[in-house]
Amino acid sequence: MASYDGSGGESSSMHHGHGGNNDETEKETERFFRVVADTIYEYHSKSSGWPLILAALPEHHNLFQKVNKNPLLLTNGISINPSSVSPDQMANMAWEIMKPKYNLKLDSMGPDLSRQEQMAKEAMTTKKLL
Repeated sequence: MASYDGSGGESSSMHHGHGGNNDETEKETERFFRVVADTIYEYHSKSSGWPLILAALPEHHNLFQKVNKNPLLLTNGISINPSSVSPDQMANMAWEIMKPKYNLKLDSMGPDLSRQEQMAKEAMTTKKLL
């Protein structure tokens, strides 16, 4: 950024360079988030079908959610600087968001899951007997 003093010793300054226009910065951030969201959807979410959790600084969540078109992005996110925590800590935070959804899925499987577990136990028992 360059700074130019006014003529004749005036104390006001004109600034040129990055960060001078808040509206332009907001537009650039929005474009960046849109590219990131679209790329993640195209190259990850579309093929995996896995839910996505946003981990970002709190001030970025609303804008990212606004530009996102990925139906797999969860509304709950992790409001933290991702580089400030270890991968294990991040995994634990993500699990806290996913755990209720996982438990609902297990509950919805109900009798089918129990039947599959029973069949697996019977198969293992049969193998041991052979």
